[in-house]
Amino acid sequence: MRRLALLSVLLLPARAGAADRLDHRGALGLEVGAGYEHASVLLVQDPANLDAGRLTLDLAPTFGVGTEGNELVALIRLVRGPDWGGALAFGYRAYFGRDEWKTFFQGSIKADTAPHLAIGADANAGAMFELSALFGLFAQIEVSVEGGHGLRIGLGASAGFQVRSYLLE
Repeated sequence: MRRLALLSVLLLPARAGAADRLDHRGALGLEVGAGYEHASVLLVQDPANLDAGRLTLDLAPTFGVGTEGNELVALIRLVRGPDWGGALAFGYRAYFGRDEWKTFFQGSIKADTAPHLAIGADANAGAMFELSALFGLFAQIEVSVEGGHGLRIGLGASAGFQVRSYLLE
Protein backbone atom coordinates (compact mmCIF):
# COMPACT_ATOMS: atom_id res chain seq x y z
CA MET A 1 0.00 0.00 0.00
CA ARG A 2 2.87 2.34 0.81
CA ARG A 3 4.39 1.72 -2.66
CA LEU A 4 1.05 2.52 -4.35
CA ALA A 5 0.81 5.82 -2.46
CA LEU A 6 4.40 6.73 -3.39
CA LEU A 7 3.81 5.85 -7.04
CA SER A 8 0.63 7.96 -7.20
CA VAL A 9 2.42 10.96 -5.64
CA LEU A 10 5.19 10.68 -8.24
CA LEU A 11 2.81 10.35 -11.20
CA LEU A 12 0.37 13.14 -10.30
CA PRO A 13 2.71 16.04 -11.18
CA ALA A 14 3.52 14.44 -14.55
CA ARG A 15 -0.16 14.15 -15.41
CA ALA A 16 -0.90 17.71 -14.28
CA GLY A 17 1.94 18.97 -16.48
CA ALA A 18 0.42 17.23 -19.50
CA ALA A 19 -2.90 19.02 -18.89
CA ASP A 20 -1.11 22.41 -18.92
CA ARG A 21 0.33 21.96 -22.40
CA LEU A 22 -0.80 24.50 -24.98
CA ASP A 23 -0.65 22.50 -28.21
CA HIS A 24 -3.76 21.10 -29.89
CA ARG A 25 -2.63 17.47 -30.32
CA GLY A 26 -5.65 15.18 -30.18
CA ALA A 27 -8.08 18.03 -29.47
CA LEU A 28 -11.60 18.42 -30.76
CA GLY A 29 -12.40 22.10 -30.95
CA LEU A 30 -15.03 24.60 -31.96
CA GLU A 31 -14.31 28.13 -33.16
CA VAL A 32 -16.80 30.98 -33.17
CA GLY A 33 -15.80 34.16 -34.97
CA ALA A 34 -17.11 37.33 -36.55
CA GLY A 35 -15.58 39.59 -39.14
CA TYR A 36 -15.82 41.54 -42.37
CA GLU A 37 -15.19 40.48 -45.96
CA HIS A 38 -15.02 42.57 -49.12
CA ALA A 39 -15.70 40.55 -52.27
CA SER A 40 -15.47 41.60 -55.89
CA VAL A 41 -16.63 39.56 -58.86
CA LEU A 42 -14.73 40.13 -62.09
CA LEU A 43 -15.42 39.06 -65.69
CA VAL A 44 -19.23 39.39 -65.41
CA GLN A 45 -21.56 41.27 -67.78
CA ASP A 46 -23.95 42.67 -65.10
CA PRO A 47 -21.89 44.12 -62.19
CA ALA A 48 -24.86 45.00 -59.88
CA ASN A 49 -24.22 44.01 -56.21
CA LEU A 50 -21.06 42.14 -57.18
CA ASP A 51 -18.60 44.45 -55.44
CA ALA A 52 -19.64 44.67 -51.78
CA GLY A 53 -18.62 44.37 -48.16
CA ARG A 54 -20.29 41.77 -45.99
CA LEU A 55 -20.35 40.94 -42.28
CA THR A 56 -19.43 37.34 -41.49
CA LEU A 57 -20.37 34.97 -38.68
CA ASP A 58 -18.29 31.77 -38.54
CA LEU A 59 -18.69 28.41 -36.86
CA ALA A 60 -15.73 26.06 -37.37
CA PRO A 61 -15.25 22.60 -35.86
CA THR A 62 -11.56 21.61 -35.61
CA PHE A 63 -9.73 18.32 -35.15
CA GLY A 64 -6.10 18.16 -34.00
CA VAL A 65 -3.93 15.88 -36.15
CA GLY A 66 -0.29 14.84 -36.04
CA THR A 67 2.32 15.39 -33.37
CA GLU A 68 2.68 19.17 -33.85
CA GLY A 69 -0.87 20.14 -32.88
CA ASN A 70 -1.99 21.17 -36.38
CA GLU A 71 -5.68 20.94 -37.20
CA LEU A 72 -8.24 20.00 -39.82
CA VAL A 73 -10.80 22.83 -39.97
CA ALA A 74 -14.33 22.85 -41.40
CA LEU A 75 -16.01 26.23 -41.80
CA ILE A 76 -19.68 27.14 -41.89
CA ARG A 77 -20.14 30.86 -42.59
CA LEU A 78 -23.15 33.14 -42.71
CA VAL A 79 -22.63 36.41 -44.62
CA ARG A 80 -24.78 39.54 -44.62
CA GLY A 81 -24.31 42.62 -46.75
CA PRO A 82 -26.45 43.85 -49.61
CA ASP A 83 -27.49 40.19 -49.84
CA TRP A 84 -27.58 37.10 -47.62
CA GLY A 85 -25.37 34.14 -48.29
CA GLY A 86 -23.19 31.45 -46.88
CA ALA A 87 -19.94 29.62 -47.34
CA LEU A 88 -18.50 26.20 -46.60
CA ALA A 89 -14.80 25.41 -46.44
CA PHE A 90 -12.52 22.56 -45.46
CA GLY A 91 -8.81 22.98 -44.84
CA TYR A 92 -5.62 22.33 -42.91
CA ARG A 93 -4.15 24.73 -40.33
CA ALA A 94 -0.45 24.64 -39.40
CA TYR A 95 0.60 26.29 -36.12
CA PHE A 96 3.99 27.86 -35.45
CA GLY A 97 4.97 28.16 -31.78
CA ARG A 98 4.32 26.19 -28.62
CA ASP A 99 3.75 28.91 -26.03
CA GLU A 100 0.75 31.14 -25.31
CA TRP A 101 1.21 33.04 -28.59
CA LYS A 102 1.05 31.05 -31.82
CA THR A 103 0.87 32.08 -35.43
CA PHE A 104 -0.86 29.95 -38.04
CA PHE A 105 -1.42 29.50 -41.75
CA GLN A 106 -4.47 27.75 -43.14
CA GLY A 107 -5.17 26.62 -46.68
CA SER A 108 -8.72 25.60 -47.62
CA ILE A 109 -11.09 24.75 -50.43
CA LYS A 110 -14.07 27.10 -50.14
CA ALA A 111 -17.51 27.45 -51.73
CA ASP A 112 -19.37 30.78 -51.47
CA THR A 113 -22.97 31.63 -52.39
CA ALA A 114 -22.84 35.44 -52.24
CA PRO A 115 -23.30 37.02 -54.70
CA HIS A 116 -23.09 33.87 -56.89
CA LEU A 117 -21.95 30.30 -56.34
CA ALA A 118 -18.16 30.17 -56.57
CA ILE A 119 -15.61 27.53 -55.57
CA GLY A 120 -11.86 27.95 -55.11
CA ALA A 121 -8.86 28.41 -52.85
CA ASP A 122 -8.85 30.23 -49.52
CA ALA A 123 -5.79 31.19 -47.45
CA ASN A 124 -5.81 32.48 -43.86
CA ALA A 125 -2.95 33.77 -41.72
CA GLY A 126 -3.36 34.72 -38.10
CA ALA A 127 -2.37 34.56 -34.46
CA MET A 128 -3.86 32.74 -31.48
CA PHE A 129 -3.40 33.56 -27.81
CA GLU A 130 -3.95 30.56 -25.54
CA LEU A 131 -5.64 31.50 -22.26
CA SER A 132 -5.55 27.83 -21.18
CA ALA A 133 -5.27 24.37 -22.69
CA LEU A 134 -9.03 24.54 -23.34
CA PHE A 135 -9.58 28.13 -24.54
CA GLY A 136 -7.87 30.49 -27.00
CA LEU A 137 -8.51 33.83 -28.73
CA PHE A 138 -7.61 34.37 -32.39
CA ALA A 139 -7.48 36.99 -35.13
CA GLN A 140 -6.87 36.28 -38.79
CA ILE A 141 -6.82 37.74 -42.29
CA GLU A 142 -8.18 35.90 -45.31
CA VAL A 143 -7.75 35.94 -49.09
CA SER A 144 -9.88 33.81 -51.42
CA VAL A 145 -9.95 33.37 -55.19
CA GLU A 146 -12.96 31.45 -56.48
CA GLY A 147 -14.45 30.68 -59.87
CA GLY A 148 -18.09 30.37 -60.79
CA HIS A 149 -20.22 32.98 -62.51
CA GLY A 150 -17.17 35.23 -62.88
CA LEU A 151 -14.02 35.33 -60.79
CA ARG A 152 -14.73 36.09 -57.10
CA ILE A 153 -11.89 37.74 -55.13
CA GLY A 154 -12.45 38.05 -51.38
CA LEU A 155 -10.40 39.87 -48.72
CA GLY A 156 -11.39 39.71 -45.08
CA ALA A 157 -10.52 39.71 -41.42
CA SER A 158 -12.13 38.06 -38.41
CA ALA A 159 -11.60 37.43 -34.72
CA GLY A 160 -13.09 35.06 -32.19
CA PHE A 161 -12.44 32.26 -29.74
CA GLN A 162 -11.76 28.53 -29.81
CA VAL A 163 -12.81 26.02 -27.16
CA ARG A 164 -11.19 22.58 -27.07
CA SER A 165 -11.74 19.18 -25.51
CA TYR A 166 -9.21 16.37 -25.22
CA LEU A 167 -11.80 13.60 -24.83
CA LEU A 168 -10.38 11.46 -27.65
CA GLU A 169 -6.79 11.59 -26.44
